[in-house]
Amino acid sequence: MHYLEKELGAFLGQPDAFAFLDSGTCDGIWYWDLEKPEHEYMSDGFWQALGFDPTKRQHLASEWQNLIFPEDGATALANFERHCADPSYPYDQLVRYKTADGGTVTVRCRGLAVRENGVPIRMLGTHTIIHDTRAIEIDRQISRMLELSSDAILAYSDSGGVIRWNQGAEVMYGIPESEALGQDPDTLTEAKCGSSKREIKAILDSGQAWSGEVTRKTRDGKVVITSTKIQRVEVSGDRTLLLQIDRDVTEHIEAREKERHLTRELHHRVKNLFSIIQGLVRLSFRPARTDDELADNICARIEALGKAYALSMEPEHDKTVDLHTLVRQALGPFNRGMNTVQIDGDGFPIPLNDISPLSLIINELATNASKFGALRTPDGRVSVTWDNCTDDNGRDMIELVWSEVNPETMSLNEPETTGFGTRLVALSAKQLNATLNQDWTNQGLICKLVIPFAQCDNQNHA
Repeated sequence: MHYLEKELGAFLGQPDAFAFLDSGTCDGIWYWDLEKPEHEYMSDGFWQALGFDPTKRQHLASEWQNLIFPEDGATALANFERHCADPSYPYDQLVRYKTADGGTVTVRCRGLAVRENGVPIRMLGTHTIIHDTRAIEIDRQISRMLELSSDAILAYSDSGGVIRWNQGAEVMYGIPESEALGQDPDTLTEAKCGSSKREIKAILDSGQAWSGEVTRKTRDGKVVITSTKIQRVEVSGDRTLLLQIDRDVTEHIEAREKERHLTRELHHRVKNLFSIIQGLVRLSFRPARTDDELADNICARIEALGKAYALSMEPEHDKTVDLHTLVRQALGPFNRGMNTVQIDGDGFPIPLNDISPLSLIINELATNASKFGALRTPDGRVSVTWDNCTDDNGRDMIELVWSEVNPETMSLNEPETTGFGTRLVALSAKQLNATLNQDWTNQGLICKLVIPFAQCDNQNHA
């Protein structure tokens, strides 16, 4: 064991020396023989703090003198001389040392002269690292990684506003860091969430992290929904900052809401579909003369209803179905070719809720025409036309006209009794809030259906 280390061990028994060491947190102790200044004991902690192997270092003053910045060494020497001359002058300064890996550390170097008859013969001191450029380099690398993140990452204080606003935040909100600095991030982005600021602050002050979905606005007014997490972090002493990470989940939330909407819409459609089927069964049962006739009537009407429902479920029909497509599909089974069925009209958008009743009306008119009207004969024809019009109050309407033309002279007068088909057409027209007029001629039925266009996506179809 080196004699200075032995001597230091004995010296630590003195109250003043112990109090001095006990008062500071150090990264190494040094003990210097002022009578033989080339000898200086440096503890293992100092060398380890600088990244050196203590077993390969000698207890010589030249060891550290080769690592200290020259200008800092000159300052330390001047302060040492003043302290030796005046015990009341503290030996306390900041110096920079080179580390084993080429970095730099700033060290607080403090010392106390051990005197014999007032003459300094030894110096006892400590080293405390207060600034490590290696840590700064690590911070710099982390900062670069944060800048590469597409998430908005920001740091701010309760009173001083934003102090860090990464590139992800600039891109997400369209606000450059230079304009965000010093601002309240919630005010800057017009943040709205389900929790109040008081509730969030209480959670953060308790040491917990807060997370939740927040609706914000970009500089150009676009709404962004973020999954936000906030954590209070201690910087130094009692100073704290809030670290916040915002992840854009707008598309995810919109997709989730669309899925919920589609589920509700599907539930609504299925419920309506079953209600209509129940009505079809009840009304078909009364006029049917045989079981086969009852089965045929129900199956035909349910098939028409099924086709209308299938049409509304096609991907391209997200909100409406083209009226031309609806009529063409409903009349498809009755078209024998040679212009048996003629269709003419613009492609007005029909809301999905109106598809089933309108399809049932067209199907019933075609069914009645094949049983009692123009389609009973080989040369009979049906014409379906429509156009936009206005009612007496100036409201937009769609006027659909069903016309039957039969070249043969036949008795095609209005039925004496009102059958299920007629009642179904009337009920469906009521569901559409439409006006229905039917006129039987010697060639067949002429039916006018006037539907409020307000139920559709109102567009200019002039």
